[in-house]
Amino acid sequence: MRPDRIIELFEEIVSVLTLGVIVVLVLVQVFFRYVLSSGLLWVDELVINLMVLLVLVGAALATRNGAHIDLRLIVNGLQPWLRLVLKVLGTLVTIVFLLVLIWASAGYAYDSRNLATTMIGIPLWLAYGTIPLGGVLILYEFLKLTVRSVRDGTFNSDEVAP
Repeated sequence: MRPDRIIELFEEIVSVLTLGVIVVLVLVQVFFRYVLSSGLLWVDELVINLMVLLVLVGAALATRNGAHIDLRLIVNGLQPWLRLVLKVLGTLVTIVFLLVLIWASAGYAYDSRNLATTMIGIPLWLAYGTIPLGGVLILYEFLKLTVRSVRDGTFNSDEVAP
């Protein structure tokens, strides 16, 4: 199996399982809170951490599928040279942002390696480690998409990226 296919499967499985677990936990929490009149304190903590994982891995999956919104309507109405400048600038800003996100969040996760969450004791390096993981996945998908569009000659065209 190709490494790219393994990454895609990972993104899909993590997204689906995480969303499923979040839905079940929230339903359980609603039942306990409104039917039994006593909430489960640990559910909120776990759902927040799972939500971070879902958002970042889901963003990578959305990048892979070209599902992010952009300003194509505005950019494609510009002169070709200006369109190219804006696309190159946008690509560079995105790459720099993702690199800073990965670097800063990895440092933050490393600095919290001896700490744990309050309610259920998840190691904070694990909870915070989802941020650089998601950043790496998004960067991988974004670079792959950018290289493909440059190679295919569609980087500066009006075509929608696959």
